[in-house]
Amino acid sequence: MGLLSDLSGIVFSLLIAVISFLLSQFHPSFDALVVSIILGMLLSNMLERREMLHKGINIMLRFFLPAGVALYGTQLTLGNNIDYWMWLSVIAVFVFSFTVTFLIARAFRLHDRLAVLLASGFAVCGASAIAVISPLVNARKEDTSIATIVTMVMGLVSIVFYPILWDMTDMTIREIAFFSGTTIPMLGQVKVAAGTAGIDSLSLAVRFKLVRISMLLFIAAGLLIFSGKWRSGTAEGVLKITAGGMASSGLYIPWFMVVFIVLALIVNVVEIPVSITRILEPVSRFLLSSALAAIGLSVDLDSITSEGTRPLVVVFLSWVIVALFVYTGFRLLNV
Repeated sequence: MGLLSDLSGIVFSLLIAVISFLLSQFHPSFDALVVSIILGMLLSNMLERREMLHKGINIMLRFFLPAGVALYGTQLTLGNNIDYWMWLSVIAVFVFSFTVTFLIARAFRLHDRLAVLLASGFAVCGASAIAVISPLVNARKEDTSIATIVTMVMGLVSIVFYPILWDMTDMTIREIAFFSGTTIPMLGQVKVAAGTAGIDSLSLAVRFKLVRISMLLFIAAGLLIFSGKWRSGTAEGVLKITAGGMASSGLYIPWFMVVFIVLALIVNVVEIPVSITRILEPVSRFLLSSALAAIGLSVDLDSITSEGTRPLVVVFLSWVIVALFVYTGFRLLNV
């Protein structure tokens, strides 16, 4: 019975991850990471004895999450065959998006950890960014869940609204691609929105999005500077998987972030065979998906309602402001 109790959290997390990957094949907007955390939350809140999952959940968070984060570094490629000015434009929108979202979150009195997760999820790559950043800032499991669900909802709204926007405006294929690639949280959602304007728009939007995803490396590096502040959190439910890192002069670097940064640098300096990166990408996503399923299994649905609708309002306002910023830039600069 003891062994069964120890393994149950692991088995449920892995099973949810497999189901999530299968469901994600039905439509590009179904991100396996998002589906995992939602299914985990639903299953957890249907079980009467959730405490039997705790040991397995802790194992998942201690090993699968950092391993997934570490391997995700192989996906951060800076070179995507777009011109210099457009590369700078993507970075400018990223900086604007992150800053606006964080400031609005703080104006709505959301705490720093949730504000950082919302800003990272919206400005970079949705659930993937949130999964990478959560252990860095010792985020509460509830905050990880809230940020993941909110960015997913905002992305789904975008893929419904954007095709209407294409019909209402005179944006070019390049502008549609840039708009999609820089203002929609998740890669699958970018593909859906940009794909409605044709294959050329889809291809270019993905390249813009990949540059935006690479910005995760700089967010992670910046947050490491403030690692002492984030490690001070001792509240119950905080993600604590930083054991085994390196400490020097108050700067604490978890081992998985060392590997994450090293791998990100390697794939941008050394020509890695495509066959290797294609293997590592699903492995990383499965590890992260399993870990997010574990987070979902440990979260009480009632606990994530404590913030009310504020996180959703924050991301919605940020989305409107960033979209207006990008569209105004088109008209003023004639990109």
